Amino acid sequence: MNKFFYAILKYIPNIHGIYFDFVNDKEININNNYIVYSIVSENPYYEYSYSTINYQIAVYSSTLEVSNNIRDNISKLFSYFGDRKKLINYLEINFEKEKVDEIDSLIRKSPIILCGCDIENHSSQYIHEDKLYQSITNIKILYKL
Repeated sequence: MNKFFYAILKYIPNIHGIYFDFVNDKEININNNYIVYSIVSENPYYEYSYSTINYQIAVYSSTLEVSNNIRDNISKLFSYFGDRKKLINYLEINFEKEKVDEIDSLIRKSPIILCGCDIENHSSQYIHEDKLYQSITNIKILYKL
């Protein structure tokens, strides 16, 4: 699931780095935008072969507006998983045709069936030490292998 989640995040526009759990400070340029994601909880093999995983997504940017917009785009993208028609419609409105085809192909080829996502707990803050804004959300995914 982590590889699939990362593969989807790669398509988010205006991102200069995607990291799992933490970022080495030497890799950060405060003029760029970054995503750091981590697993909050995981319940593999829930009833009837379904599983849940809860990711926390943190977007870092030098401006609050950009940070919040990227976080909101990620939330919107994942909120449409489970409804293929709405997902493709969202992708066609917000992504170039080539990217839509790549994401659609990735979803079709994946052994993971995404059944739905629950988006929770939007928050934002300024981190003085890093001189960056941080926008956070939690994405709980129900999937089947």
